[in-house]
Amino acid sequence: MEIVSLELDHKAAIEDYVADFASAGESVIPGYFGDSSWSHAQTVEKLRAWSRGEDLAGWVPNTTRFLFADSRILGNFNFRHELTDELLHHGGNCGYSVRPSERRKGYATLMLNHAKNFGRRLGLERMLVTCDPNNVGSSRTIENSGGVLQDVIFHEELNIQVARFWIEL
Repeated sequence: MEIVSLELDHKAAIEDYVADFASAGESVIPGYFGDSSWSHAQTVEKLRAWSRGEDLAGWVPNTTRFLFADSRILGNFNFRHELTDELLHHGGNCGYSVRPSERRKGYATLMLNHAKNFGRRLGLERMLVTCDPNNVGSSRTIENSGGVLQDVIFHEELNIQVARFWIEL
């Protein structure tokens, strides 16, 4: 297993990854912001540019990494290098996903621990991770990675509850 950036030769792997979510009836992949209207090459370039702090269009610099095993993407995480007021309420520093067919195998914990190391390299002292308070698996993953629940808030614009956890780095 390895955690890497998306590359041009990962076209089939990302298509398979996205299809796994679609097959499970999940239209959103937390932590992956590829646009279906972009070519694979455009997606790779956008992710690279965002990591460099370029072409942000209102976003903060962010880095996306993918967990690969045998040329297959098992999961991904996106690390926001800084927090805005919006990210303090929903999104935090890190969002992650594990493909539906590979859940409950420890991959989320592996990626979150890698994200913690990434945050340390950025010089952060702590990182914010948010999730749906009813997502017991995600809450446990965050807590097992050192997350301490700050609170559960209501996000009026999105009309959702958000659990906010801080992880000391």
